[in-house]
Amino acid sequence: MPPFFVFKILEKALDIPVKICQGENVFQTVANSANGIISETVNAVVAPVSLITEPVPFLHNAVEATKSVVVSVAEAPVNIAHAAVSVPVTLVESVANGDNVLTSLGQCALSVPMAACVETIKIGKCAVEETISIATGQASERVRSGEYEFGARVFMYADEPGIKSAIWKGAYLAAPMSRFTHVIGFKDWPSAFEQLTKIANKQKLSEVQISCHGCPGGVFVDDICLSQYECQTLPSFQEFMASDPFLHNGTGLIWFRSCKTFNKVQGRLFAKFISDCFKVRVAGHTVEIPNPSPFVHAGFQLLHPNQTPEWEDESGDCFPTTTFSPSQLEPIYIP
Repeated sequence: MPPFFVFKILEKALDIPVKICQGENVFQTVANSANGIISETVNAVVAPVSLITEPVPFLHNAVEATKSVVVSVAEAPVNIAHAAVSVPVTLVESVANGDNVLTSLGQCALSVPMAACVETIKIGKCAVEETISIATGQASERVRSGEYEFGARVFMYADEPGIKSAIWKGAYLAAPMSRFTHVIGFKDWPSAFEQLTKIANKQKLSEVQISCHGCPGGVFVDDICLSQYECQTLPSFQEFMASDPFLHNGTGLIWFRSCKTFNKVQGRLFAKFISDCFKVRVAGHTVEIPNPSPFVHAGFQLLHPNQTPEWEDESGDCFPTTTFSPSQLEPIYIP
């Protein structure tokens, strides 16, 4: 094993006590570090073969693709074990927060099989992506780590009845777990933007999706509305905006997964305001999104920077609830 990779593996291992001392979650820290060690170990083993096959693009891409699939397969047991170990802690926290005991038990009981399903989906998705990358002569691993820079991808949900319960319903959690770097709940807007600022200070953001209740021109949690006026007067929002949190390479996106937020004049003005604040794309909905059924999100609209919102009330695209990246949201890369 090349010495360079040995040092990288040791670095991942030494990260565990450091992050725990900084107050980060023990189980999550161990799982993340274990996955990092797995990834670097596979890289170390595959690196010599990858180097030898460099002159032959097809073989080289095949090696890189195989590496990604192997990493996904190796990480699966770690992530499932993390879900299993976290069950008692999650149960205690839920009960301590006043959640229904039977509901909490049911949710925790689903967490391990759900994690297993997620990992299976991830492996299948990775295998398909890498097969396509071989066929097109472009290893996706190179795109992810080389030509284009990706930032943190955050999925946030309001930690309250009606939202939290929906997050726990199977596939709605499965997609963000496999797609996002952070999946976090929040109880109020100050804490939401404080968490986002903390993440952005460590790694610039590519994407933020916020699942909460909404109304034309605003989103709210615990009956506290966040509209253009509140954004202009909320210190934590102003601090988040001042931190220049997003990458400006075309991947930047804020998506409000909330009902009616982009509807009517107020909604169009809110969309324009948020896009102007962060110079990124913003997405939202003009209708009640579980419409015509809980399995469908409707009224989807997307606004690009410097674009004027001109959509009509209660208009927009429709797609399955489990879709966490509709084709309209594919980044337009700006190297």
